[in-house]
Amino acid sequence: MEKTKRKKLLKGIYVVATICIIVLFVALNPGSYNIANVLKQMNLWWALLAVASALLYWFSESVVLEYVTDKLAKKMGFWLTFKIVMIGFYYSAVTPFASGGQPAQIVYMKRDANIPVGQSTSIFCIKFILFQYAVIFCAIIALIFRGNYYYKMQPHIFWISLLGFFFSLCLMIGMALLMLRPSLVNKVGGGIIKLLAKMRIVKNPDSANSSLAKTMDDFRISIEFSLKHIKQILGISIMSLVQVFIFFSTTFFIYKSFGLTGSNYFDIMALSTFLYLTISFIPIPGSSFAAEGGFLLFFSPIFVDGTLTLALVIWRFLQYYSHFFVGGLFVLVDGVGIGRKRKRKIAKTSE
Repeated sequence: MEKTKRKKLLKGIYVVATICIIVLFVALNPGSYNIANVLKQMNLWWALLAVASALLYWFSESVVLEYVTDKLAKKMGFWLTFKIVMIGFYYSAVTPFASGGQPAQIVYMKRDANIPVGQSTSIFCIKFILFQYAVIFCAIIALIFRGNYYYKMQPHIFWISLLGFFFSLCLMIGMALLMLRPSLVNKVGGGIIKLLAKMRIVKNPDSANSSLAKTMDDFRISIEFSLKHIKQILGISIMSLVQVFIFFSTTFFIYKSFGLTGSNYFDIMALSTFLYLTISFIPIPGSSFAAEGGFLLFFSPIFVDGTLTLALVIWRFLQYYSHFFVGGLFVLVDGVGIGRKRKRKIAKTSE
């Protein structure tokens, strides 16, 4: 119990520390003197659309999860689904690679909806795979139509984006190989674990190999389901693509709220996709500091006239800190509710 409390405290301290660093950056940034004037000139309707797009992303995540769960397991109900989504956002926000979100959601789905762990794992595997494919699709379109421009005008963005795209593509190829050549993936994965164990990065290679085998099995089951239910998978794919557009639209609405007109929706969508691919493999909770640095690097030519710093703060709050605070509230309320149920149960047994 003490260890769990210590972990939660450290996670809270980490997030508060990142907020303090951002506040300090804003305070010390020479371009921040103009923030008050920029705020006065902001278009409220576009700003509200930015907030609405962030909320709509939460809603769309719940809709997709409810749809997949209904097809693969059983109907769970929208509000329970929404609670599980928000709890997943919280644990994703406080763990490296956002790795804690899905395991937490699996636990809650088992506890609250009695969905077996194997089924819920398959559900999240399918969601993850299709969302990644949707992002890759957007990145390919962006590279085809805007890649040459960034290569000539902003080569640093082009090459960083290409690196992020390469990592994501490797992940997708790995998933395809898992379906076609599982023995090869097992050998490569085992070899990497062995190498990391020799470098003393992996301390328990047996446990790592067991985790690899379980993960491979989960993905294999998910892929087999996908091949048998093409119609449903197509529906989830379209929903995932819509989700990606909603998620990346937030930055465009922030841009328009400042009254800026130099770039169109597709330009900002392309940069948002590139930024996502670049920072998603940073092994820090919330990709902190890399996300902020990436935003400043990618969007400095777009957010002009002293709007960049404020744009960063609004964007980061809507796409990360809101997940931590609102998701944390759901975790807290759920914990209080469970605590009360346990007390009532103990009181009844003692009577």
